[in-house]
Amino acid sequence: MPSGIAKAPIFGTTTFTYMAQQKKLVYVVDDDPMQVQMMSDHLIEKFGFDVRGFSTGEEAVNNLTNHPDIVVLDYYLNSVKAEARNGAEILRFIKKEFPNIQVIMVSGQDSMEVAVDTMTYGAADYVVKGDNQFVRLQHAVEKLFVNERLHERVNYYRSLSTISIVAVVLIIVLTVVLAAMGVI
Repeated sequence: MPSGIAKAPIFGTTTFTYMAQQKKLVYVVDDDPMQVQMMSDHLIEKFGFDVRGFSTGEEAVNNLTNHPDIVVLDYYLNSVKAEARNGAEILRFIKKEFPNIQVIMVSGQDSMEVAVDTMTYGAADYVVKGDNQFVRLQHAVEKLFVNERLHERVNYYRSLSTISIVAVVLIIVLTVVLAAMGVI
């Protein structure tokens, strides 16, 4: 397959091809180094991302000027460093200061309240750690691709409609001018 083109299954059944204009930068933030490594390996294998791992939200925040496309963020980040900010605080900061960065929250908590809170704060998805976390993470990333393509199409059609409106206005103005000159 040519460089820059990747096939990714959508929700485990169909596949779509996306053209990577440049390799997407993804941050994986988790205080468990094994989780960082496993999620990073999975994202690299499935999507060919440039992945950087961080053990605290503060480390990731200090590197946001590199403009990652996606941040995979653990909800509980203070099991190793008690003074570390939790994932919800980091999520709120990211969405306030860098609203275009997509954030996928991951957590060992299968709590509807936590999931709703993170989505309210701006997370694109919520993945529960466990047996199927890598499949669910892959699906969450694929949904981001689908949404990105839909936004691109919407913007394309908006620009087409704007061009069409301008063309109609120009035709009307030209018709009025030509009629005033007696040409038509």
